[in-house]
Amino acid sequence: FDSGVKGRFTEREIGYLEALGTTLISHIKERLERIPKEFVGQSEAAKTIREKIREAAASNANILIEGESGVGKGLAGEIIHNHSGRAGKFIAVNCASIQPTLFESELFGHRKRAFTDAREDKRGLIEEAEGGTLLLDEITEIPSDIQAKLLRFTDTGRYRRLGEEKENKANVRIITATNRDITKAMEEKKLRHDLYYRLAQLKIKIPPLRERAQDIEALIKHYSPLLNERKLSREAKQYLINYPFPGNVRELMNLLEVLGMGEGEVSLEELKETLKQYEIFPGKQDEIVEKIWERIKAGGNFWEMVKKPFLARELNRSQVKEFLKRGLALSGGKWKALCKLVNLSEEEYHKFMRFLHEQKLRPDD
Repeated sequence: FDSGVKGRFTEREIGYLEALGTTLISHIKERLERIPKEFVGQSEAAKTIREKIREAAASNANILIEGESGVGKGLAGEIIHNHSGRAGKFIAVNCASIQPTLFESELFGHRKRAFTDAREDKRGLIEEAEGGTLLLDEITEIPSDIQAKLLRFTDTGRYRRLGEEKENKANVRIITATNRDITKAMEEKKLRHDLYYRLAQLKIKIPPLRERAQDIEALIKHYSPLLNERKLSREAKQYLINYPFPGNVRELMNLLEVLGMGEGEVSLEELKETLKQYEIFPGKQDEIVEKIWERIKAGGNFWEMVKKPFLARELNRSQVKEFLKRGLALSGGKWKALCKLVNLSEEEYHKFMRFLHEQKLRPDD
């Protein structure tokens, strides 16, 4: 395998990298599976959250979980399901990742030939979660017409597949999550008031990690399998305990995963360098956009610097739009020139534009 600098990789090299990536992901998944599903922490906030999780698990109420990206909303939802006694699956979906025109099909399913690309019958998320729990993250991204249909489902337990006349009934508990100000979202008509009241029968608010710093040491211990038997030096551990973690628990987990690829004791110097490379995007919008462009100029590309953090909910839609707006100004308003500016090849242009279109990320959307 030739690791020299080049314009593009050969098919053999791509195959090698894919195999290496698959192996690394497999190892990380194995380590994650060994970690118990618990909401960890000794702070009063963590204790309160555990109490609310127990209360929620013992009820059949719909739950709304609020908190910044990375605080553990999905984990809280899964723990509620695991202790609820429900025999069906726990299914979690990020609503922002679903193309708006396909949302009804994804949620309720469709019949063959219900629309142009419907080549066969499809089970929706509700049907897949029968007898279990469906967690809808970023609920303010659900299209308004689908919100009305979701409201009817929460009221009656009934729904229709797209292209089908007969009604189906499902026993599914709905848990929703958001990192937005829910009151502001309703004022902006991003979320229907009546749907909110159906979904928020019980509410759980998870504070950011910087407001419960005393939980960091316990979290490091809990997720230590991600370090792959590496140990933190005393200085590195103390530095982490005092670190603000703008990306919350997800950032801590990502950091431990990256450190777990190395060898020997983790020094303070290695930790600082890793944080510098893998930190997410805190700060005001202008500062965030400037930081992304700095990384692009340093050799990063759009997929790693923008797409990946956007899908991980570390960048929001307005931040990405502002990034693209500035890019268009630099490229004379030409998308192909912008594609090159963000270090993508000509062959990736259509993939780039399709992603922006599907996610409604173009500044004029």
